[in-house]
Amino acid sequence: MKSETRPRFRLATDGYFRRDGEMFLPVGANYWPASCGVDMWVEWPVEEMRSDLAAMQAKGLNTIRFFLRWPDFEPRPGVYEEAAFQRLREFLGWCREYDIAAMPTLFVGFMSGGFFFPEGKQGKNLFADPLWRETSVAYATKAAKAMKGFEDVLLAVDHGNEISSMTDSWSAGEENLRAWSGGVSAAIRAVLPEVEVINGLDHNQVVENVGWTFANQKGCTLFSMHGYPVPGWWPVAFDGMGDPLCRELLPFCVAVARAHGPVLLQEFGTIIGGGSEQVRGYLEAILPRLQEQGANGFLWWCLRDIVTDRYPYTKHGIEGRLGLLDDHRQIKPGREALIKVSRQVPETRPRVALYWPNYVKRHRENPGNEPGPHFRSQIPVATGLRLAGEGYRVVREESLPQPGEAVLWVAGSTLTSGEIQSLRNWVEKGGQLVWQGLGFRSFDRAAEELLGAVPADVRGVLGENFSWGNREWHGSVYPAGMLTEFAPTTAEVLAVEQRGLPMVVQNRFGSGRVLGVVPDMGASFAAEPADKTKRTHWLEWARLVLETLASE
Repeated sequence: MKSETRPRFRLATDGYFRRDGEMFLPVGANYWPASCGVDMWVEWPVEEMRSDLAAMQAKGLNTIRFFLRWPDFEPRPGVYEEAAFQRLREFLGWCREYDIAAMPTLFVGFMSGGFFFPEGKQGKNLFADPLWRETSVAYATKAAKAMKGFEDVLLAVDHGNEISSMTDSWSAGEENLRAWSGGVSAAIRAVLPEVEVINGLDHNQVVENVGWTFANQKGCTLFSMHGYPVPGWWPVAFDGMGDPLCRELLPFCVAVARAHGPVLLQEFGTIIGGGSEQVRGYLEAILPRLQEQGANGFLWWCLRDIVTDRYPYTKHGIEGRLGLLDDHRQIKPGREALIKVSRQVPETRPRVALYWPNYVKRHRENPGNEPGPHFRSQIPVATGLRLAGEGYRVVREESLPQPGEAVLWVAGSTLTSGEIQSLRNWVEKGGQLVWQGLGFRSFDRAAEELLGAVPADVRGVLGENFSWGNREWHGSVYPAGMLTEFAPTTAEVLAVEQRGLPMVVQNRFGSGRVLGVVPDMGASFAAEPADKTKRTHWLEWARLVLETLASE
């Protein structure tokens, strides 16, 4: 048994974990005991849990994320169950014994469709109510003190499990979310100053208005991402795990998170697991993509099937089919790719950078980038690039590539005047820009100079078809539902619709070049039926755009 208590796991400046100075890729699972699920801390099935940890070690899994069901540790505000904290220390000791990195999750809170809080929480907002903010900080302090002495085991300490699922997150306001996150993070770091801190949020950080943005996670040293291939959980329609669109959803969300900081794929799986070939194909496709986009670890949901029939599993029976290991603690068919995932940091220099704007949320300063619609504009472009054999990364205004290093693609984003000026300066120095989804509202003088065209009129949307690159295209979606007629000044018109209105223009500006596309083609593609056999024109669009920019 190891005796050192200084942290062995640290995030390096490249966003990846190091263990005693060596590269460490967390590969493991989220955990509740199969026999009792969320009642773990009450039932405490010692032999089962130790056998599960031993099985993880034997299968080459090195990381476990587990959950402190809050009322088991603090049944009423300020009243602590000391036996539960002692069990936490016992569990961390087993993790040390089996050489498994641990990620305890504090505020649970939400789990598998159920909600669990100390007495008195009803009607109080966890993030905005002063008493509950104070209670949260005190509980985080208490839990951190219980973990003291196990720094060598802790990969990170997690705020909570998908707290964005709580209505409190939607109504608290960003200032209160930042304050709660900052207070909880500071409480953890005051006791465990060198341990990483994360907030266990899911893909809704990217695709929904759930309150939690990357900027609100104050005090966290890395971001999480969760996601599953279930159509109803995404703002785009797709046709099963074999759909190329489905296979790009999670990698794209990881890429967005990576544009803001280090990101751990903290929770993922397939939910529907009976089709082993579907699962195998999905995993073999997405794991390399997730690594390419910068995921620094992979934790499956969950280690074993939950077989108890108590709350919350009485209404979520699917939890009994999500395990990585079967009843004999063997890897289930189709899931072998997780164990075999590369432990090396990928070396990629994709030639396309998708631009993520400064404001993607419902906010008074937001110029129009609602998360769901904005995601629908971007994900078909990412999918088309992947099908065309092109890697991509996501960048922000503060992390633009060097002009000439990569093509910058703005897909359906409404930009602020400051962002437009940054892009203008970038192109002028030799950058190549695709600006797709052009509307008159954001067009100031800098935008007109950059595009080489001025808004001349606002026309009716007729479901425009236009010919470009020896084929017909259908542009059905336009910013704010309005088709802006542009009059070229210095731009060359490459394609027009049936009334002669410009649909695609090209302009040389300074040492660079801009390809402007009036329709929001990403959103137009996303509006099509969920037929996975019809993705070829997404590929053809990506190739045509890049070939046009590459031509002299």
